[in-house]
Amino acid sequence: MYYRKEIVSHGGMFLAIALGFFSCTLGPNYSRPVVSLPDTWQSDEIIWSPAVPSAGESKGTWWYIYNDPTLSSLIEQLESENYELKAAASRVEQVRAQGTQSRSSLWPSLALSASSTRSEFSDNRDRFPGGFETANDMTFELSYEVDLWGRVRRTGEAASAQIGVQSTEYENVKLLLQAELASTYFTLRALTEEQNIVEKLVAQHRNQEGLNLALVEEGSADLTVVNQARAALSQLKEDRERLQQTIDSKRNALATLLGQTADTFNISTNGLMNFPPYPAATLPSTLLERRPDIASAEYAVMKASSEIGIAEAALYPSFSLISSGGLSSSDISDLIRAPSRVWSLGPALTLPLFQGYSLKAQVTEAEHRYLESVHLYRSKVLVAVNEVFNSLAYLTSLRLRDRELQDAIRMYRNSLRLSEIRFSEGLTDQLAVLKGEQSLLESRRKRIQLLSEAYSASVGLVKALGGGYQNELLHQGTRSPEG
Repeated sequence: MYYRKEIVSHGGMFLAIALGFFSCTLGPNYSRPVVSLPDTWQSDEIIWSPAVPSAGESKGTWWYIYNDPTLSSLIEQLESENYELKAAASRVEQVRAQGTQSRSSLWPSLALSASSTRSEFSDNRDRFPGGFETANDMTFELSYEVDLWGRVRRTGEAASAQIGVQSTEYENVKLLLQAELASTYFTLRALTEEQNIVEKLVAQHRNQEGLNLALVEEGSADLTVVNQARAALSQLKEDRERLQQTIDSKRNALATLLGQTADTFNISTNGLMNFPPYPAATLPSTLLERRPDIASAEYAVMKASSEIGIAEAALYPSFSLISSGGLSSSDISDLIRAPSRVWSLGPALTLPLFQGYSLKAQVTEAEHRYLESVHLYRSKVLVAVNEVFNSLAYLTSLRLRDRELQDAIRMYRNSLRLSEIRFSEGLTDQLAVLKGEQSLLESRRKRIQLLSEAYSASVGLVKALGGGYQNELLHQGTRSPEG
């Protein structure tokens, strides 16, 4: 056994403590980028205020505004069964674990090592020729980086910001999937109703074809009217097949969103009757704050800001305090006795002298990465503002068109009633009644197609606002003129 005692400079320990007290944090402290927007945005029917993004708002159960239990049930299944959403949740947990790893540098690291070895020396050595040595060691090692320039703190800030980025990306994925499901569901409802109307139109045109053939046989009409009726009937049959194909496609899309295969998924739907609800003209800025993509962009700015400090800290010396202590003995029975103790304590300094301007280039890269994130953040806010504005304008236009279509449906219905009365009194033929029924069905079909657009636009507005409605801010849906 050999014994070595080291003299430790207490000045190094006191220097490390003093440097810890007088440390600083390099790089800019985060402040939210300013987005230049007018105080209000005005249109003929829309007046609302712009907003500043926030990640703390709950997205809420926005689909409740449609008062559709089937939709609510589907979205609950989506949140528990969708694989894309589960993958996004796993990404959040990965980033949280990475953040824990990054923040661990704020604390000292402590390790224990233990060994027991027996060695034989060479006979050809001057010292201990042919001898043996037994060594039993147990040592604790403690190291701590004194965060002189804030590198460790900025690393922790960047890790926290990255967690925010991924968490808000998860919320964004969830909102997009919810909106996609709702839009697909409402489209399926509209297609089902349109298919029912087309079936009725097919039956009407078949009747019309039979009546026209009878008139041709009587000599009251020529084959032109028969050919026209047959062409219209063929077009309707083609529409019916196209609608069925689209319905199957939408059902399969719903099955995929719910984590099911098409052959195991089934859903029954009823048609759309009312114009969808949507926010009223005046919107509080808090609604726009709900957008998770804006919050994600802001967290990206936070992360880039912290990375400037990390890059600047690399230009300066790093200072660590390293300590170890334990027991060492040739005879294991003496290992736990006081004479077996060993220890060391001292500072370690690393100073970059020349890196070929690499470190300064890293600072420049970090600064421009920050500027890029600021520009992207401002772009996100402007895009969000315009998306909300466009969605509201589109819904306002669709609402006006829906009123016109409802008036047309009422007029066609009144015209049909008059035709039926005139037919019952012998003042007109059955063809006039059939044409009246066809005109009414065609107008109803146009309204169903418009309602499909309106529900998609309403869901699109939800997505543009980042989810979340307040009941007192809703335009309630317009009921169908058919009751």
